[in-house]
Amino acid sequence: MKRWHEAFAWLLLVASALGLRACSSLELLNETDLERAKKHFPSTTMEQLHSGRDLYARKCGACHILHPASKMTLDEWQNEITKMKRKVQLDEQDVRLIEIYLSAGARDSSIQ
Repeated sequence: MKRWHEAFAWLLLVASALGLRACSSLELLNETDLERAKKHFPSTTMEQLHSGRDLYARKCGACHILHPASKMTLDEWQNEITKMKRKVQLDEQDVRLIEIYLSAGARDSSIQ
């Protein structure tokens, strides 16, 4: 029984460290980010933006290297989220928060 507890504690420590590393590699959010997100989601709050960032780090960063939001347009991100949401069991609220976060930094669709 003791070994199981030690293994579980070790696993929690590693998972926490990876989660913190993932969060720390993401950009800090500011009022400019909030205004960009509001272009796509007008009622966005800073709290939602931070929640989306945290979900992106935890849910996506658990399996993937986290990419900056500017890697894709919002439409491209939404297509990726649609493909992945069943695999990681994201509910619609989680999807919306991640989309809000990514919209703040997503590449402009008019720029190739």
